[in-house]
Amino acid sequence: MNSLDLTLSAINDVPEKIPFNPYIMHMAATLLNIDYNHKFCQKPEVLADAMIKCSDYFGIDHVNVSTDAYREANAWGVEIDWGSHTPIAKKYLEIDEFESIETPDILENIRIQNRVKAVEILSEKVGGTQCIIGWIEAPFNGINSLFGLVNILKLCRYSDWDKKIRRLVEKIIPVQKEFAKLQIEAGAHIIGTGESAASQIGPMRYEKCFLEGTRELINYIQKDVPALYHVCGNNADR
Repeated sequence: MNSLDLTLSAINDVPEKIPFNPYIMHMAATLLNIDYNHKFCQKPEVLADAMIKCSDYFGIDHVNVSTDAYREANAWGVEIDWGSHTPIAKKYLEIDEFESIETPDILENIRIQNRVKAVEILSEKVGGTQCIIGWIEAPFNGINSLFGLVNILKLCRYSDWDKKIRRLVEKIIPVQKEFAKLQIEAGAHIIGTGESAASQIGPMRYEKCFLEGTRELINYIQKDVPALYHVCGNNADR
């Protein structure tokens, strides 16, 4: 049983052994002494090569194209700061102005194109034996990347805070779906949905503002491939 079959069997049934699938990003670049921001994150050929070599070296059962949380945000108009240890927003969008912003054509965005290209390269090189994990942002992470976590939390001072947040989520979900679909068509076997900050919102606000949209997004993905929902922090009681 190869790594692809082993990983999928762990999702669908009881595998013959537990697949080894740690979340690898910076490790792959560091192993090959590659500049993370300017090479690993911006050159799909470098990303794919580094992921394959890292996977081979450590015996990892997957390769993935996750690098940072700002690819979709960049398509919406968020400028990237490449001077930190990982790509971050140089300046967030204004929440009050978001309704007037047109939904972007993500096919025209180079960062979107590069992630899809990385999936294509991985599919060509290891698609028959290695599990390829594509990546998008889940709803809460998606709006955090656009506006900043603090600015989202500040909306909670308004009496209609839940409606304000849901409107933001409703506007970004079509782009998240499209980005997932592009990666599935490029050869991804699983789509990861990054929700690293969800533990910061609390169960009540999460249920009011994000649960419905997250279900919609994951159900959409799982019509074609399994979805991986990635949440950081202490979520035992979530």
